[in-house]
Amino acid sequence: MFENLYPVAETVGWHVSRVSGPEDILVYIESLVVKAKAKRIVTTNQKAVSEINFSHLSGHLGLSVTEVNNSEKIAPSDLRSRAIDADIGITGVEYAIAETGTCVLSADDETGRLVGLAPPIHVALVKKGQVIPTLDDLFAIRKLQFL
Repeated sequence: MFENLYPVAETVGWHVSRVSGPEDILVYIESLVVKAKAKRIVTTNQKAVSEINFSHLSGHLGLSVTEVNNSEKIAPSDLRSRAIDADIGITGVEYAIAETGTCVLSADDETGRLVGLAPPIHVALVKKGQVIPTLDDLFAIRKLQFL
C-alpha cells in the first residue's frame, strides 16, 4: 500500500522518506533540523512518536524538544504556546489514505492537534498497516468503529 501512497503524497506536497526504524527516523529528523535551522520541536505522545529517543537530538543539537501531551508536567496554556512557537511538529497518524495522499490525525485534544497544524514543518510518522487505499475505506472503518 505504501507504493500507492508515495506518488500521490509527493504530488500533493509531501517530502516522503522511507525509514526502517527509530534510528533512521532520528537521522532524517536531524537532517531536517539542520536544513531548517530549527531550534524547537514539539511531539505528541502517540506510540509511533514515543518509540523515538529525542534526547540525542536535544543534547547534540541544542534543541528544545517538548512532548505536548505530557500535561502533568506543563500547564496547558504553556503547551499551546510551545506548539505555536515550534519549528517542527512530529506526530503519528491514525491512517494515511493512498488515493488522496492525506493523513488522518487524532482529534483527541487541542494541544495534540496543534503539533500537526501550528509548526511550519510537520513530520507525520506513518507505519505499516496505517495506509488504506481510499476515502471510502476510511469511512467504512469509521462506521464500524462507531456501531
